[in-house]
Amino acid sequence: STYDRFVDKVDEGRKNLTREQVDAVAQGRVWTGTQAKENGLIDDLGGLDKALEHMQELTKAKGKLVLEDATTSKGGFSMNMNFNLNGITTNNILSETMVNDYKALYEWWKDYQNELCLFDAYYRHIHNNFYKTSLDSIVSIQDKLTDAINYVENLYKNYYLTGLNDSWINLIKTDIDSTGRLFNIKTQNNFYRDYVEENSEERLTIVIISDGMRFEVAKELANDLKYKLKADVSLEAIQSVFPAITKYGMAALLPGKKTIDDSMNVLVDGLKTDNLIARKAVLQKYLAESDAINYTDLNQMNSTEKKEFLKGKKVIYVYHNDIDNSGHDSQGESKVFNSCEESISKIISLIKSLTNARGSIKVIVTSDHGFLYSYNKLDEVDKLSVKSDDIVDGLSEKRCLVCKNTIDTDFLIPVKMQINKEDNSLIGYAPLQAIRIKSQGGSTNYVHGGLSLQEMMVPVVIFDNVRTDSKHYDKNKKQYDHEPVKIDLVTEKRTIYGLIASIEFYQTKPIGVDAVETNYEILFEDVMGKAVSNSAIICANKTDGDAVNRRFNVILNINPGTKTGTYYLLVNNQDNNETLMKVEFKIENSFGGDFDF
Repeated sequence: STYDRFVDKVDEGRKNLTREQVDAVAQGRVWTGTQAKENGLIDDLGGLDKALEHMQELTKAKGKLVLEDATTSKGGFSMNMNFNLNGITTNNILSETMVNDYKALYEWWKDYQNELCLFDAYYRHIHNNFYKTSLDSIVSIQDKLTDAINYVENLYKNYYLTGLNDSWINLIKTDIDSTGRLFNIKTQNNFYRDYVEENSEERLTIVIISDGMRFEVAKELANDLKYKLKADVSLEAIQSVFPAITKYGMAALLPGKKTIDDSMNVLVDGLKTDNLIARKAVLQKYLAESDAINYTDLNQMNSTEKKEFLKGKKVIYVYHNDIDNSGHDSQGESKVFNSCEESISKIISLIKSLTNARGSIKVIVTSDHGFLYSYNKLDEVDKLSVKSDDIVDGLSEKRCLVCKNTIDTDFLIPVKMQINKEDNSLIGYAPLQAIRIKSQGGSTNYVHGGLSLQEMMVPVVIFDNVRTDSKHYDKNKKQYDHEPVKIDLVTEKRTIYGLIASIEFYQTKPIGVDAVETNYEILFEDVMGKAVSNSAIICANKTDGDAVNRRFNVILNINPGTKTGTYYLLVNNQDNNETLMKVEFKIENSFGGDFDF
């Protein structure tokens, strides 16, 4: 087996250990450097300099050894993982990348936007569905699901997160230490200038800030907006400020100069930014026709109240806090992925109501930071202990430190902070790996603040509403007209024998430019319109171009006592309450058995 070959290789290389000793410390476990040395798996601890010293001793070379790249311009990590979820296959999307090269850094950034983030999205969907099934599944099924989810967890955490993070940190560590910025990538600090200011004089711009919405969640939101509403929708990514936590990120999204005072308050043009009223004051200082409001307060308004609130405004910031609030609940952080799903639905509904209240608006959805999340309980090797009197902020977030002086540690990298004191005296630190910094209280599985792509890539979803009576709409009508995707019967026979009916449907076209996801309710009723079966739901959401892969099978249980006769199969569109089809069937209940047809 692969495991046996691995043990053989270690046994061959470690002459100080027997094969039995190697097998005893292997078993798929992960050891820290110190533990590995204690177990005889390595010779010494150290970095590149220590390795060069050992090489010089072994080769007895004179003079200084110079390390040269012998990988012909390629380095980093390579990984091949295959997943198939909802008909979408990802294969070989974790590719090699060049190290310490600006072009490679930008390409890696774009690769995560386009493909790599799908792993985070799939992981989220798998765990969210697992969470839902765990609420009502029977024990025998739940045990099998748990085994499957543990396998996924191992792949995601130990291969994907570790490989991605290690290579990404290797790419950015020099720039992040010297400038705090990534070359050729927009920064969160300039968000207002780059996305809000240029449009504020033309028409109303509404900025929805969803606390903790990471990029892959926003990507799903952008896709749903594109297909469910008539609008131009685009998605960009900007670099967060460091540390990637709420009080720094929220300030960065505002206009003005950002600084930190002696009490570690983040200021914009000398004003505090730690609450809604304070942020509203900053916005109105910059542009009088600005406002700020919590999502809950805006969502509770009726259409007339929304129209009145929007009247005369040029910029409005809306603050939504479901994801981060759920993640930081130590008793409920496992619900964070469910909160992501609900947030997408809530934001789409809000945007729809805003466009109804005021036709021509621009909506920008962004975030203060992303997050890292892993489902299983963390081991001690996943936690880093850092103790220093120089730490002044960030420790509670478990992924970042802000210090007043340099601290000495081999497991953190320094970060030049874009938001700092006037004398630039503060120094940021982030873990080299996708681990947590030990601190008391709070969540441990859901964390943010560090330099992983999941934390520091901030989404910017731009929703440009198009009025149906505009010339632009008439010219690009096909682009905006999205109809509910339809389903049709595959089953040809129209007679049911017994009390169980197995009926097959297919989705007539894939979800795409001119067809949107639609939910259909399926049931039987009699000639008087009374239901004679249970109802089943088909979520027509398949994107596959092959019709064979767009099939659905539903099981309907006919009510006991239903007499032989004529009945109707109803297919109702749940989204608009319209009946898609009403098909005549005959139910033969003389045998009362369970027959397929």
